[in-house]
Amino acid sequence: MPFLKQIAAKDGNGRPCVEPVGPGGSGHYFKMVHNGIEQGMMSVIAEVWYILTTGLQLSYEEVADIFESWNKEGPLHNCFLVSIGVDICRTKDDKGEYVLAHVRDKVVQDVDESEGTGYWTCEQAVAHHVPAASILSAHLFRCGSADAARRISIQKSFGGGVKPQPIKVDDKDKFIKDLQMSTYICFLMCFAQGMHIVKKMDQKKGWKLDYGNILQIWRGGCIIQADHIIDLLQRMYQRNDHDDDDILSNKEVGGELSKHAPALKNVVLKSIEADMYIPSISQSWEFYKYSSSIELPTQFMEAELDYFGAHMFDLKDGPPGKPQTGEHHFEWKPAKGIFDKSPSKL
Repeated sequence: MPFLKQIAAKDGNGRPCVEPVGPGGSGHYFKMVHNGIEQGMMSVIAEVWYILTTGLQLSYEEVADIFESWNKEGPLHNCFLVSIGVDICRTKDDKGEYVLAHVRDKVVQDVDESEGTGYWTCEQAVAHHVPAASILSAHLFRCGSADAARRISIQKSFGGGVKPQPIKVDDKDKFIKDLQMSTYICFLMCFAQGMHIVKKMDQKKGWKLDYGNILQIWRGGCIIQADHIIDLLQRMYQRNDHDDDDILSNKEVGGELSKHAPALKNVVLKSIEADMYIPSISQSWEFYKYSSSIELPTQFMEAELDYFGAHMFDLKDGPPGKPQTGEHHFEWKPAKGIFDKSPSKL
């Protein structure tokens, strides 16, 4: 460890970004989930870039200026994916043309299986029943983008498909501010979803990880580096009465999400109205909504499951209970034969 601390990346205070994670492959697992969080964050920032350039019709240089300002101060300061977005938007080739303008819109690393950690993270989320909506939707978006020829064929089948239009806003500066806060809390939700996956495996394997300590690894030298978010999570973990099992239940995270939820809702509504492509941003909003609701349409789903499969259900006038099979069943449509009929009708 002394040697690793010498060569490791350093955070803003000069502290090495390396820590022992735990036993039994936990370090590999922690790194895998890092890459899943990365996929979610990359989709969010790509969708944000698209909203700025296609929705608000800003130039690459204008977007670079916005990303640069976000990276300097505010909740996205010192955020790696935002910082490299500045360079990507400004870089020109030897002909003086923006390199980004010539990049085809497809991500193939998952489909050609040269990259597997994002898929494994999604697989683990499903296996452990973690609603990692932002991360999963980002992965599916990458997969959907991979085959450009197929999308061209489908576009013809759809009669031209859906064509995004400029976003109509009364106050562009306010909307860009909403977009900044939306990016922040979407990133934060990606972190929360990823940490929930790690926690589930931790409980299964008995690793007993020190989350406040190992988050130091993500302060520098990694793709999901986001100083404000790590500060927030470490403050949460340092509180003696924090909830390890559900990050959203903690005031530090829950407070930030609820504070900026109106901004996210505005971005989603305006973007959908203009037919922007926002799978991870919109799913982050849906995740925020259903995570805190006690009146979900799954009530009807539960009834249908009981109707055709006798899968049982709980009652509203009882305790909420744990995520396990309910205690009640109803014969929604009892079977009736000729012996159920009255004598006058035989």
